[in-house]
Amino acid sequence: MNVFTRRVKEKVRQSTGFTGSIEPTPNDEYMKMVKSCGDFQTELKKTYTKLSTMKSATDEFAVHAKKLLHTALPQTYSESAAASGGAAQQIKYVGGSKIDDEGLSAANMAVSHKLESEVLVPIKKWLDSYDSVKSSVKKVEDLRLEVDSRRHTVADLSAQVDKYRAKLNKGPDPKVENNMEETIKKLQHKEGKLTLTQERFNEASSVLKNNLEKLITTAGDTKYYMSVAFKEQATAYDAAAKAIGDVDPPTPLDLSSLTISDQDTESSPQPESP
Repeated sequence: MNVFTRRVKEKVRQSTGFTGSIEPTPNDEYMKMVKSCGDFQTELKKTYTKLSTMKSATDEFAVHAKKLLHTALPQTYSESAAASGGAAQQIKYVGGSKIDDEGLSAANMAVSHKLESEVLVPIKKWLDSYDSVKSSVKKVEDLRLEVDSRRHTVADLSAQVDKYRAKLNKGPDPKVENNMEETIKKLQHKEGKLTLTQERFNEASSVLKNNLEKLITTAGDTKYYMSVAFKEQATAYDAAAKAIGDVDPPTPLDLSSLTISDQDTESSPQPESP
């Protein structure tokens, strides 16, 4: 029986519960940690995607905001007419005449660097490490199934040897004795195979559990990453606001002045009553 067939048959045997007197090698310890890390990874990955989007949006916003601040404000007819008639007309810009362009750029560069190096890079490292650990679970499970399959094989051969011995206890039988010797040799060979497979499983499962514990420990750093993300965004926006300069809010701060009349409705004649 090849190794692949062994694993498939053992997986079916364990899934159906027909394992006989041999209890499956437990895997609860690492499988529970795998699920725990997987649940956490789902939320962390969503947040990582949003953070990446936010960083790109912040970079684009900084570029377009700077361009807008250097855009001329719209003029009234009298202002534009005076300028076209040769009269000196001062062009007014959204940001006025005192904008710290270097401060604006520096604020955006600072938050971009901080988000990348202190938030996105370590989170991506955790996510990549999780993917690597998750991919190793199958190898460990395959070895576990192989171990249990070989345990069944050894148990079956041991039972055969016991039967031959019981027959020989009743009297000598060359054929039975020969069969028992052949079975003992096969049993010893299979026991050796089991021992090697067991050692491989023990080593692989130990490495897996160690890696999972590392993931669980470093997941605790996520609070720091979230703190840095919010803090650096706030710091950058505050620095950008200072680079723009102080500006008084519209008085009163009322959007009703932007209410546009519906010219068609007001000027259209109303139908007469019949």
